[in-house]
Amino acid sequence: MNIKQQRKSVLLLELMTAIVIIAVVFLFVGRAYGVSKKALKRSSNFLKISLLLEEKIWELEEKAETQAGRDSGDFSDQSYGWKVDAENIGQSRLNLVTLEVFRKSQASPENFSVVTYFKDSQ
Repeated sequence: MNIKQQRKSVLLLELMTAIVIIAVVFLFVGRAYGVSKKALKRSSNFLKISLLLEEKIWELEEKAETQAGRDSGDFSDQSYGWKVDAENIGQSRLNLVTLEVFRKSQASPENFSVVTYFKDSQ
């Protein structure tokens, strides 16, 4: 047999090596796609929560004054809720207000909170 005749054919070892390399590349590409898809969904949820938080903070600011105490409720989208905790901070007429907007899903609970000051209504 001539050496030139042997090199014209593809060896089984070369074929298996090429398949392994292609499989590893597909594995990394698939993993990167999955991670980016999860990051996109999480980013979308955080954007929605931040918009709901902004909506609620404007609603509280519109009242101009708050009372010390706690309050909570849901948004029109029932999968999101909010909590407000206001406490008087001594002799001043200010309340320390903590507003938290959260996702109710047990699978991926996410929340944002803001701490600010509002005038006491008393």
